[in-house]
Amino acid sequence: MKSLITILSVFMIILSTTATAQELSRYMGGPVELVTAPNGARVLAEILEVSPKIGYLEPTTEKVADGVWCIGGYSLANTTVIEGDDGLIVYDTGDTREEAEHIRKAIEKISDKPIKVIIYSHSHYAMGAGALVDDPKDVLVIGHPKLNETVESSLQGGGAPSAIPEVGPILTARTMSHFGLLLPEEGPDAGVAPKLEMGKPIAFLPATKTVEDGEELDVLGIKLQFFTKYMSDDYNLTVWVPEKKAVLNNFLWPGTP
Repeated sequence: MKSLITILSVFMIILSTTATAQELSRYMGGPVELVTAPNGARVLAEILEVSPKIGYLEPTTEKVADGVWCIGGYSLANTTVIEGDDGLIVYDTGDTREEAEHIRKAIEKISDKPIKVIIYSHSHYAMGAGALVDDPKDVLVIGHPKLNETVESSLQGGGAPSAIPEVGPILTARTMSHFGLLLPEEGPDAGVAPKLEMGKPIAFLPATKTVEDGEELDVLGIKLQFFTKYMSDDYNLTVWVPEKKAVLNNFLWPGTP
């Protein structure tokens, strides 16, 4: 019986080794196809194929529904614009004042209506709102009940915004590594994915209206329903726009290769 068990064990090891050899991972010595990106970066061929599908290679404005536009390429995040009866609703404002200034110019090409409502998906993309409007008193800012607290504690803690402020500095280090912020712009070691801007001036406007999970509001003639109980690394505000059959969220994000 012991001999039979030994033989079967050896047989399974051989099968496992054979299968591994046939499907050898690139991380274990398998074949790797490297190509040169336009900026000189040496990367996996599949990354150049995937990158255009998960990030904007240039500033872009797309009309995704009647009266709804998505602006990308100025910030790591998308900015969604919804046209209301007498003004515009803007969802997410970029990570810095500079990004928001570019976003504002893109919005002005869409409509000459004023921005009257700003909605934050979460604290990460709430740092450009002040650059989108001339007078903060003229805009309604909607956010998660924890939004203002999260931003305030994170800025005081000196790290990336987080639901747990004490981990902010750790998230900052991880962010710099994850997004390749220290990689050169050109050359074989350069990055090819969108970068998150850090350390630049911000223009944060606190939320003046917080909403609860499932709450519905009529905003500039558009019915919106808000959801607050779903989280990532931060407190998130998801918005359902039934009239447009659109969901504004921070979850369906393809990530960075």
